[in-house]
Amino acid sequence: MYLVLDANAIISEGYGRSSLFRFLLYSSKTVDHHVAVPKLVVEEVVGRYLETLKRETRQARRAVETLSRRLTNPGSFVFADPDVESETASLRHELKTHLEEAHCVFLNSPEVAHDDLISRAVRRKKPFDDKGSGYRDTLIWLSILELANEVDELIVFVSADKAFSDNESILHEPLIDELVASGNDRDAVQVVKSLNDYFDTYVVPQLGKIVGNDPLEALAQLGIDLADVLAAQVMETYNQEEIMPDQIGLTWEYETLYINVVEEVSDLEVFDVREISTGEILLRVRSNVHCDFDAFVYKSDVPEVPDLVVHDPDWNNHYVWGGVSTELECVLDLRADVSDPKRPELHALSVSLSPSDGYG
Repeated sequence: MYLVLDANAIISEGYGRSSLFRFLLYSSKTVDHHVAVPKLVVEEVVGRYLETLKRETRQARRAVETLSRRLTNPGSFVFADPDVESETASLRHELKTHLEEAHCVFLNSPEVAHDDLISRAVRRKKPFDDKGSGYRDTLIWLSILELANEVDELIVFVSADKAFSDNESILHEPLIDELVASGNDRDAVQVVKSLNDYFDTYVVPQLGKIVGNDPLEALAQLGIDLADVLAAQVMETYNQEEIMPDQIGLTWEYETLYINVVEEVSDLEVFDVREISTGEILLRVRSNVHCDFDAFVYKSDVPEVPDLVVHDPDWNNHYVWGGVSTELECVLDLRADVSDPKRPELHALSVSLSPSDGYG
């Protein structure tokens, strides 16, 4: 099996730094897969990281300027721009190192004439869209097509881009037609929206399910408090990460949200346990978490958000800084190595927050 990643799959996992991303790259005990990444994707990840650093530097500079105006001695507070070029070079090196250590196959740009790309764009042939956009997506698709022609193995493409698929695991019909026309089976390339979906679809089913044990009690006997582990992982994953209001069930008036603290973990449940190897297990944990968020709301919208606790009504000329608390459902995937009961090791693979629907 070949696991092909697009730029969003890497960026959504912290630019390749997250534990889930590393786990999938290094895991060979369960699924025999090769990781493949088009070289174009590496460049796209690096380019978007550079743009992110530039944007966040501008935002930080404006925030410091606002703060300095409040100080009695503004000259004592100076913002130093980060060296974005150096940071970008470091990210490129780190990403390529992770991929190379995982024996990643880097897919070259496809051998396609420029006139053929123009023809595809003019005819709006997928992955080009109705407006003729999709140059990079087309190059990625043609790289995958070349790979399918070279190997006799299933290719799983991790991408949520609607240029490739609107469904859970099915390519657009024109792409399937092109796949078949090149001599491949219709299902030679499957699509999953995220690494989590890949994990659930291709990894978990191959792990033996453990039943009849109480993992919460067993871990407690080893000195492991899953509630503390879950709260810490939520903070590590979402700290300094901007959260969209619809992600946690809040209205659009909360334009900018940052997690401040996990106040309480309740209704903790381990609802799936799988054995990876002797002494090594995979846990899926679910709970309710009560979280407090820093929130920034446009001044004229404040009356529309009665749950907002205002900290600074004049954060700047346009926004109020406040806080809001809400209860969410949290799901945590956790790998536990308990082969040495005296020194158990935990490795968080993924964590997700969503609006609570009455669970617990």
